[in-house]
Amino acid sequence: MVSFLNGRTHAGVLKSGFRLPGFKEEEKMIRDHAIEHLVFIGLAGERDRMAGTLSFGNLRLLEFARALASNPKLILLDEPTAGLTPVETEDFAEKLSSIQKKGITILIVEHDLKFIMSVAEKIIVLNHGQKIYDGPPTSIRENQQVIEAYIGTRKEKRIHA
Repeated sequence: MVSFLNGRTHAGVLKSGFRLPGFKEEEKMIRDHAIEHLVFIGLAGERDRMAGTLSFGNLRLLEFARALASNPKLILLDEPTAGLTPVETEDFAEKLSSIQKKGITILIVEHDLKFIMSVAEKIIVLNHGQKIYDGPPTSIRENQQVIEAYIGTRKEKRIHA
């Protein structure tokens, strides 16, 4: 559970190899830090399980907890709600709001419009690599280019395969 933080230790090989007091203190600090993030993300009850035995949704949350444990200033999330249930997605949105309040910037690549509208302060929409919208979520619904590119219009002739 804690090994993902061990690259950030300062105890050194000698203290670590012989498990000297300096290492033990640092190991406790690392463990406490990891558990703090597991509690925040809602996985404290799973802390003794191997990651490979977690459900897909819980594995995604664990990945997020690991990212937070590195004390980032910026987190990049690519389709973070893919595979999550609607309830898990709502819970994840609440977690993101808490992270934003801590001053961490979050950049999300996402196609779930309902989710992104609930968490974003600013949205940038690309269509074939071209920026077609850059602004607040509140006015994206009226943007004709976004509607045509992602929602479609009634005038379009739909082709069914």
